[in-house]
Amino acid sequence: MWNTLMAACTGRGHRLRQQPGQDRTARRTEYGVTAIALADGAGSAPLSHLGAECAVQTACRLLCRDFETLYTSPTPQAMRQWIVEQIQEAIAEKAALYRAEPSELACTLLAVAVCGDRYLLFHVGDGVIAYQKAGKLLVASRPCNGEFTNTTVFVTSRSAAQTARVLKGTQAALEGFVLMSDGCEQALYHKRTASVAPLLGHVLQWSELLRPAVSEDMLHTVLEQHIAARTTDDCSLAVMSRAGEHFGRWDRLTPREQSRIFGVATQNRNRRRRALRRIRKQWGR
Repeated sequence: MWNTLMAACTGRGHRLRQQPGQDRTARRTEYGVTAIALADGAGSAPLSHLGAECAVQTACRLLCRDFETLYTSPTPQAMRQWIVEQIQEAIAEKAALYRAEPSELACTLLAVAVCGDRYLLFHVGDGVIAYQKAGKLLVASRPCNGEFTNTTVFVTSRSAAQTARVLKGTQAALEGFVLMSDGCEQALYHKRTASVAPLLGHVLQWSELLRPAVSEDMLHTVLEQHIAARTTDDCSLAVMSRAGEHFGRWDRLTPREQSRIFGVATQNRNRRRRALRRIRKQWGR
């Protein structure tokens, strides 16, 4: 069983200008498939928040409904083309309702769908897709920039079908995926080594160890206080996890491991025990 967590935070720049955030996330479970998606609206596009919402909803619906068709696509190009065409068509329809051009709804898009041990991954533009396998955090897809520095590709771009990344496979040791917008990169992604912060491993554990509402509240708190504080951009995370060999069972964790997951910094055994008792009481553990 796959669990999902979502969190988004409007950047200081948009709040100061009293503008809506441009990041959007979505999740869907249907036909035995679970999908998550994240889109970041283009800052230069006046209706990009509408495009981002349309993109994530369409991507989740498409990946759940057509998982088998996409998974058995004869080539990566066929898979890319099908997904991009469907999303561009949906955005064009949305743009027509507002008498706008599709480019005015431009956004990047990251999406993952899983069915048992099988997965599909789709990525256009910046942002990062990370995953955890057998307890190790890795990067599945790095940011895709455009022709010039500080530019990127949007799902509405003519080159989207050529530049999109698609991956598929079967991996029994998979324990989770994390999608992050570019606003999170400064805090969670190290560009030179193409690695992600250990915090993401804790986030995956929260989703397995805590009640969904509690783990999502914790994710929002971390996003607001520790990630968004380091940028003026919108920040968003979409998380998908399942219990693995290295996490997912509270009773298999030592008190030291439990403390590390929930940020109990003390090395004093008695203080650690008292802190864990408070955590168990507050979160039902």
